[in-house]
Amino acid sequence: KFGANTGGDIPHVHIYDVHGEDLGWKQGESKPNGGKNVGDGESVVREIKTSGHPEYLRLLAYGKDATCVAYITMTGPSGEDYQTWNGDFAKACGAAWYPSPQRFPGANDFTPACVWISDDDRYLQAISLRMPDFRFPKSEAAAAAAEQWKKDKGLLCDAPARQSLIKKAKITDCIDYYPFPVKKADDGTDLDPEKMKHGHEKSNCKGAQPKPETIPNWPKDNRKTSVVDTGSPAGPALKRRSTKARRDELAARGEMCVDGLVQSNLNSHSAREVCESETSSGPDFVAVNGKERLYCDMCEHQLWDLCGEGITQDCFDLDAQKLVLSGSLAKRDEEEGLQKEYKKFAHWK
Repeated sequence: KFGANTGGDIPHVHIYDVHGEDLGWKQGESKPNGGKNVGDGESVVREIKTSGHPEYLRLLAYGKDATCVAYITMTGPSGEDYQTWNGDFAKACGAAWYPSPQRFPGANDFTPACVWISDDDRYLQAISLRMPDFRFPKSEAAAAAAEQWKKDKGLLCDAPARQSLIKKAKITDCIDYYPFPVKKADDGTDLDPEKMKHGHEKSNCKGAQPKPETIPNWPKDNRKTSVVDTGSPAGPALKRRSTKARRDELAARGEMCVDGLVQSNLNSHSAREVCESETSSGPDFVAVNGKERLYCDMCEHQLWDLCGEGITQDCFDLDAQKLVLSGSLAKRDEEEGLQKEYKKFAHWK
């Protein structure tokens, strides 16, 4: 089962045993191919019949209508060994992400980020996971493991048998697995960190297969959500390249920031965080909650105040879904057309 938002194609789901051997898979679906899509905010259950015990799982994008995956859960044939993973683990390693309204199963106050997958060059094509590594019987163990992985990101981002974020993949690709019993300390941390990073092997190979290409150009010391200086919220300094030309290029690539807008009233969401992240991607985003009243133009990664509460110019009018501009910004709007016409709108409460 996986939870997604913003809709999109249903990915292929593969499961593997402790030795990385294929236990079965469920083909993905998309509307253009006569199937169905993930509805906005839906959770999708994919049943794979097997008598084996699943340990590894891989999601493989099915089509070009990108899906943003917030969490995955997996259970064995008789419902035992409930295991979970959430998008924050991939976000921490630099995957393209977006906020999600999906509440994590069993923790209604936790809304993890979702990560994008699609069968083109915009996002990841596959995510491979050793699901037991993300299951902790006690919250103290989860906290201890999180602290260990925070100090040594390689235990999460450079341990491909644990979590692989794959830019290009095929159904017949190998997966990484651990050829030894994985043991943890009593507190939930890894007993042998170096073995977890480097002790993996490949299985499920169909002859000589090219090695899956991981996400390129990610410096090892920057595997986290990076931030850029966007200036003050009101009246950001706009780049001199034609806004319309940039937007046309983004529209041709199918980027959702061109005509999509999401408003969130969830306290766990921050437009500032989304806007200042170099790895966030998705529709324009508005956060209206107890922490902030801000709008992020995701095409430009520029932050604006919302109009109201004494702010009347160089702000975003949420009711009209338009920027209210003055001075040089208003002139640029006349020359280049800074305003957007939103065709898709979602409201998360």
